[in-house]
Amino acid sequence: MNLQSLKAKIKSGEIDTVIVGFPDVFGRFVGKRFTGRFFLENVLGHGTHGCSYLLTVDIEMEPMTGFKLANWEKGFGDFQMRPDLSTLRLVSCKRPPSW
Repeated sequence: MNLQSLKAKIKSGEIDTVIVGFPDVFGRFVGKRFTGRFFLENVLGHGTHGCSYLLTVDIEMEPMTGFKLANWEKGFGDFQMRPDLSTLRLVSCKRPPSW
C-alpha cells in the first residue's frame, strides 16, 4: 500500500484506524493507534511519541533492570516515532455481527 491509497481508503471510510508500532525486546508489537483522520492530519507529518518504558519491560510488562536508557532511577521519558511509509500494510479486521 502507498500513501495515496491510504489517504483514499481513510477518506472513503474503508480504513478507520492506523497503528504506528514497533517490536519490543520480545518481538511483541507495541505502539499507538490513531483514527485515520488524526493520523493524516497530525502524525504523518510530525510523528508521535512513545514511552521508553515500552523498550525495557519483561513479558509481564514490569521494567527490567540493567537498562541505561530508562529505569526507575533515571525515569521513563518519551522518544519520537516517525512512520516509515515503506512499511504500510493493510490488516483486515472482521468484526463480529454483534458489533
